[in-house]
Amino acid sequence: MTRHQRLLTAIGVLLVVAACSADTTSKIEGDAADATMVDGSAIGRDGDRGGPDITGSDTGTVPSDVGDGSGDLPTAGGEFLDPCVTDDDCFSGYCLPFDGSFVCTQFCTSDTCPEGWTCRTLVNSGTDAVRLCVPDRDALCSPCETNLDCGGFGDLCVRVGDSGYCARDCEATRECPDGYLCDPAVALDGTTGRQCLPTTGRCSCPPDQFDESRPCVRANEIGICEGVEICEPDLGWSRCSAPLPQDEICDGIDNNCDNLIDEGMPPGPCESIPNPNGSCEGMERCEGEDGWVCDAPTASIEICDGLDNDCNDAIDDGLCFDGNPCTRDQCLPEAEGGGCSHPPFSAPCDDGNVCTTGEICRDGACQGTPLNCDDGNDCTADSCDALEGCRNTNANGTPCQTGDFCTDDACRDGVCTTGPAVSCGTPDICLAPSCDRTVGCTTTRLSGNACDDDDGCTVGDACSNGSCEGGRPY
Repeated sequence: MTRHQRLLTAIGVLLVVAACSADTTSKIEGDAADATMVDGSAIGRDGDRGGPDITGSDTGTVPSDVGDGSGDLPTAGGEFLDPCVTDDDCFSGYCLPFDGSFVCTQFCTSDTCPEGWTCRTLVNSGTDAVRLCVPDRDALCSPCETNLDCGGFGDLCVRVGDSGYCARDCEATRECPDGYLCDPAVALDGTTGRQCLPTTGRCSCPPDQFDESRPCVRANEIGICEGVEICEPDLGWSRCSAPLPQDEICDGIDNNCDNLIDEGMPPGPCESIPNPNGSCEGMERCEGEDGWVCDAPTASIEICDGLDNDCNDAIDDGLCFDGNPCTRDQCLPEAEGGGCSHPPFSAPCDDGNVCTTGEICRDGACQGTPLNCDDGNDCTADSCDALEGCRNTNANGTPCQTGDFCTDDACRDGVCTTGPAVSCGTPDICLAPSCDRTVGCTTTRLSGNACDDDDGCTVGDACSNGSCEGGRPY
C-alpha cells in the first residue's frame, strides 16, 4: 500500500469514527484488534515505530485536507484529546486521527476510556504491546468490496458465503466478540491475516437492530463517500449505500464526494453539427444534469436580416447578386419590404476580354482600352481574339512596296516580295513613257515631231507638248 493510499485510509477512518461514535451496540469492551493498523504495521505519526507517516510529508506536516479546514492546528498541550501534529506532541507518545483532526490519546485499562473510545491493544514493530484509548469503530460483517471499505487498520474484506464482508483484525490478542472466532483468513485481494470470522459462516445483524441504520464510507484514491448500512432481518447488514468515488464528470452529481458539484469543468469552444449550410462556433458549458451544452446556433440558409445565418463571417452575402462586378450588391433588411441595392463604384475590374487592358469600373460598367495588336508588318493581318488575344496572320497577295516603284510587289509568307516590272503605257509620236524607281511611271510630252491629226484638210501637222496640232489648211 502506498503512502497516498494509507493517507486516504486514515481520512476514511476519521469519517467512520465521527459517524459511528454514537453507535455502541456492537462495541466490544477491551477489543484487542489493533485500531491503528493499516496493512499489518502500526501507524506512527513520527514514523519511529515502524508505521507509515500519514501526515503527507516526511517532516510531519498535517495534510491540508485534514482538520478544521483552516490548514492550521492549535498548539498542543500533550494531554488526552489535546490537538497534535506528531507523536512527540503527546505525553503518551501517540497522536491519533479523531473527528476530522488529530488528538493525543492515553494509555488505558479496560474501563478507563471515555464514551466513544475503547481500550485496545497496539502491537509495535517489535514485540512490545501497549493499551491505548482509540476511537470506537465497527465495520464487522459489513458488506465490502475492498479492504478500504472496512476502514483499513488490518481489518480485511473476506468472502463470507457468496459475498464480501468485513472481518476484524485479531492477530495480536486472538480475541473476538461472541459469535466470532479468530481464524486465519484470506482477503479478496489476497492479503492474509488472523481475523474475527462468524462461527455460523454467515454475517447477520442482531434482532434488536433490525431495520436500523449505521454510517459507513467507501473510499479509494479519488476520495471518500459517506452512506448508511441497513440491518435487514433476512440478509444482515446491507451493502453501504455510499457510491464508490469517481473522477468528476459533468452530470450535476458530486462524483468524487468532495462536496463540490461539477468542479473543474471550464467552458471551452465548440461547434454546431455541420449541415449543408455550414456550421457555427460557440462555447460549451457544463449545465449539470443536462451535461455539456454547446450554445452554437445551427447554420441556416442566408436571409436578408442583417445576420450571418450560415456563419461564414459574411452578413447577408450572396442575396442580391446582379452579376455586375462594378456594383455593390447590398441587402436592405430595414427598408420597407426589404430589397436589393446595386450602387456603382470605381475600382479595377476584369471584363473577361483579353482584347482590352487597364479595365476599371466606370458608371457601373467595366471599361478598358483596346489592346494594340499591330506588329508593324504590312504583310500580316492584325486582329485580336477575345479568348486568345492578339493574332498576326500572313496576308499573302496583299500589295506592298519594297522601295522599287518600277515593280509590281506583293506579300508572300509575311514578307514583301519584288514582283514583275510595271507597265507605264504604250509610247506614241507625241508621248514617251518611262519608269523611275523612286517615283514610278512618268511620261515625257514631245514637241516638233511630225504627226497626223487625222484631219485631211490640214497639212504640216506637228507635235506640240505631247499633242498633235494641225498645220495649215490644205
